[in-house]
Order: sequence, then structure tokens, then C-alpha cells
Amino acid sequence: AASAKGALDSAGCHLLEPHTILRISCTYADSQSVADSCKRSQLEILSTDYSATVLFTVKIPSPLADFFIQTLADRTSGRAQIEKCGEELA
Repeated sequence: AASAKGALDSAGCHLLEPHTILRISCTYADSQSVADSCKRSQLEILSTDYSATVLFTVKIPSPLADFFIQTLADRTSGRAQIEKCGEELA
């Protein structure tokens, strides 16, 4: 029993938290500002696609999502199109 407890203590515990997946579409002119905002907020950028516009798919802790969306909308003067695409535990 003591060895099992020791193994569990050494393994540690990771609490899963809800994260929101955001899809952000912006112009090339705004893409650096969007990328910088994501980095400053320590978001995980899942993918970046370049076509007629730039499309970022990012993961953010759910409690921070609405604040980040408002901040990014302000930073791009509303030009960035931001859509919540779902949630996952991470």
C-alpha cells in the first residue's frame, strides 16, 4: 500500500480544465497583431492557414475567452472575425 501511494504521489495529478476553441479570421494586415495578441495571452495556436485571409485556430482557457475576444476585437477595430467553435478539456 505504501509503494502504491508513493507511486501515485510521484506521478502527480493534472486537473483538466475547460478550454474554448476559437477560429479567428483576419486580413494579412491584421495577422501580426492577432498573432502577437495570442502570444501575449499565452494561447495555444492549433493552426494557421493562409489563403484570401488568415485563419487562426486557437485554444484558450474558457474563463478567459470572452475577455480575449473583446480585447482582440478592440485591437483590430472589429475587423477580425472571431467564432467559438467548441470546448474541450485540457
